[in-house]
Amino acid sequence: MVIGAYLGLSSCRRRPLKVGGWVLPRLPLRLSLAQILVTSCDWALAASVLYVLLPSPGGLPYLVFFGSYLLAQIAGIISNVPGGLGVFETVLMLLLAPAVEADGLLGSLLVYRVIYYLTPLLMGVVLLGGYELYQRRHHLPSGDSARST
Repeated sequence: MVIGAYLGLSSCRRRPLKVGGWVLPRLPLRLSLAQILVTSCDWALAASVLYVLLPSPGGLPYLVFFGSYLLAQIAGIISNVPGGLGVFETVLMLLLAPAVEADGLLGSLLVYRVIYYLTPLLMGVVLLGGYELYQRRHHLPSGDSARST
């Protein structure tokens, strides 16, 4: 329903939407559809990473797991806890309790957090550090004149 309203606004409204002090620009319908497609693929791929890490889904179909994953993600977002840390895990453990053992699920969730959150962060830090070193070596004037300013 919310997605339908968003697409309806994207296709019908010609002016930016003003909500309080915020101005939301009007996006073309094609861009709005592309946003929804990319977001849906991101959530499905993130859920599939965790699904593959589960020790034994025990006959748990991916679509059932995906629904539980989405509910846990939404609960984590609504909670306002950074990264939904603890909320996401608790909701997922409650929803999957009969099908997946708690200790195996907890281990999978820890590995998932490392893969999906910590690894990209570390890669970003390394790339940013490399970029900054490159900038310092190639774009700063050399000699004492740069230090005295």
